[in-house]
Amino acid sequence: MKIITSSQNEWLKSVAKLNQKSYSKEKDLCLVETYKIVKECLGKNIVQYVIMTQSQYQKLGLLYPKTYVIQDNLATKLSQTTTTDGIFAVVSIPHKKMKDVDNILVLDHLQDPSNMGAIIRTAYACDYKTIYLWNCVYPYTTKVVRSSMGYVFDIEIVQCDKPMLENMKRKGYHFLCADMQGEDIFAINNFPKKHMLFIGNEGHGISHEIQNMMDSTVSIPMCNGVESLNASVSAGIIMYQIKTNVRRV
Repeated sequence: MKIITSSQNEWLKSVAKLNQKSYSKEKDLCLVETYKIVKECLGKNIVQYVIMTQSQYQKLGLLYPKTYVIQDNLATKLSQTTTTDGIFAVVSIPHKKMKDVDNILVLDHLQDPSNMGAIIRTAYACDYKTIYLWNCVYPYTTKVVRSSMGYVFDIEIVQCDKPMLENMKRKGYHFLCADMQGEDIFAINNFPKKHMLFIGNEGHGISHEIQNMMDSTVSIPMCNGVESLNASVSAGIIMYQIKTNVRRV
């Protein structure tokens, strides 16, 4: 098997470009890394081809019929992490379409890839299979995919704007969000089945231009003077509480 040894190899450079949002969107592909994530993607049948360092290939053998082997020192040309295990895959970005969805998660100007990935993972566990993104970080970066454990590929991702949200409001969705002044979420035992849950920006919360669209706000009680939680932690608490207490009709 031929081993790619040069950082100037045109094919290698084109793969590395998939770490750029514009190129990833243009090709409808993204680059994922780590053995665990690559195996997850292989199970979803979205892998175009696998890339392995020479040492990993010698250790694990062929993971996929379409596998490229690169010299070990070239792994850093593809990786977006400080350390890499040298296993990558180029995957097709799936375009799922969920029908008649009652519960939708809306991420409003979320900018931290790790937060987004963690929220997506928890959302899928809580049966939120559609997520609207409003001016958020690109959902198919290596960090988002890794933090979501690959579940980003199982969820319908919709890029939205204010007119789209207004249309969903007209369709009868109950809008709720987290706010320090909101009602104690643990005191609520009857959440609307048809709802959109908004998680705001890490530092600024829900955008001012849509605050007046909210039907209700909830808060998470905290002790010892703690004023706020990480966005993914807050989202997880709220989603699980809603899942446990949502109306069945």
